[in-house]
Amino acid sequence: MLSKSAARAFFLSGTLLFSAVFIWLTVDTFQRIPAQTNAGDLTESVVRGKHLWEENNCMGCHTLLGEGAYYAPELTRVYDRRGPAFIGQMLRDPEAVYPGQRRMVTYDFTDEQVADMVAFFGSPPSRRSASRPQRLRFRAASVPRSFPKYAQHVTRWAESGAPLGPRSTGSVTASIEDTS
Repeated sequence: MLSKSAARAFFLSGTLLFSAVFIWLTVDTFQRIPAQTNAGDLTESVVRGKHLWEENNCMGCHTLLGEGAYYAPELTRVYDRRGPAFIGQMLRDPEAVYPGQRRMVTYDFTDEQVADMVAFFGSPPSRRSASRPQRLRFRAASVPRSFPKYAQHVTRWAESGAPLGPRSTGSVTASIEDTS
């Protein structure tokens, strides 16, 4: 059993030791941050796109890098999945992309603001990494005639040349089969 003075000395020395370790780890972490960020890769356009993302509360509906809401699509790899043309069209007029469906708010972005948002979505190196595994490619999609609205969307999607999802990049063709 420790005496009162020994217990106090033990407590104080342990507190001081672990406080010093904590301070050292904090300083070390802050010294490593510049080498671990991609600040050199950020252009003015990307920074403006990030500000637009924050000002318009896009994270209130969308998820980006695991942060945000789950109401609207996850946008971490949207640049790879859909490409800059789709992103630009969706930002300019979401109704034209998905007519008559639940869609995002139409913002009155200028062409420069749209370009900034596209640059923001295409900026992180994790999205353009060459070290990712080869993606699967879908060659054809068959849609029964009994689902005309679905067939219309698949056909429009296939004609756009957009990839199927986060694991595909190839061109897609759609065929309508009569299953009656």
